[in-house]
Amino acid sequence: LNNTRKPYSYSIMLAPVFSVYGVQIPFNFTFTEGSKSVSNPFAQFGVNPSYKWVKGYFGWTNMTWSPTTLNGKTFLGAGIELNPSLFRFGAFYGRMNPALKENLLGPSPQRPQFKRRGWGLKLGVGNQDNHFDFIWLHGKDVQGSIPAVSDAVNKLEYTPQENAVFGIKSHQAMFKKKLTWDLDAAVSAITRDLNSQDLDIGSGFGTRFLKVAIPPKLSTSYAWTAHTNITYKAEAFTLGFDYNRIQPEYVSMGLDYIMNDQQKFTLNQSFVAAKKKVNVSFSEFYQHDHLNKRKLAKTNRAGLNTA
Repeated sequence: LNNTRKPYSYSIMLAPVFSVYGVQIPFNFTFTEGSKSVSNPFAQFGVNPSYKWVKGYFGWTNMTWSPTTLNGKTFLGAGIELNPSLFRFGAFYGRMNPALKENLLGPSPQRPQFKRRGWGLKLGVGNQDNHFDFIWLHGKDVQGSIPAVSDAVNKLEYTPQENAVFGIKSHQAMFKKKLTWDLDAAVSAITRDLNSQDLDIGSGFGTRFLKVAIPPKLSTSYAWTAHTNITYKAEAFTLGFDYNRIQPEYVSMGLDYIMNDQQKFTLNQSFVAAKKKVNVSFSEFYQHDHLNKRKLAKTNRAGLNTA
């Protein structure tokens, strides 16, 4: 029996932070046992300097705006966040995925992948306790970045795609922070094949905006998601309600993964007794899928968690 892979591998990550005249400059380095191929780099480098209300992102980096739009997706490019007073601004542009040529032979088979570029914009008002943000994210594959795939793979799974996401994120703390309300909602349009036929949707104001955001094609679909949480905190107890719905076709290129086709209701309670020495928490939930009623069966989950 011949070994096709090395028995050991290594990965080294460094995250030093330097301070120069009040400017915080965190670096991040990642070294792995990579090949000499350009499509599989063995090192990544990024720097995220910050000074007062300005923060920059350069090189291999990631940004987080909301759980359903841009959340920790690593990209190669540049970004900035500005939070002076009550104004909130963020922007980025970069390569979200490298181009990978098909190579199904050898010890490490490689599936094809289009080069993907993306950009995003965040505008908001408020501070850490009370804010409202509007988010616009756009990603698109570069069609000529890889050769045509062979018959060895499913060609329908490797088509160039385009995605536009419009989201809002809000956090409100009221009554001396006893009552908090969080809202995270987004609408996504995904074109799964840029070579599919264009659709004629008219020339109204809304359709003109849609054509600019993402030109609709035969393979374009739309979906939305909403997550809200209301929590009241008193001295002796906490009561909260959480609702989360993600439609089956919801996709964002600013996420590495999201579990869609689910709706979940959760009720949270916690109580403090014996001069805060005893803390008891309860959580009841009900979750189900089959939101578009296209599955053969519906799956339900219900439970009670205690702590």
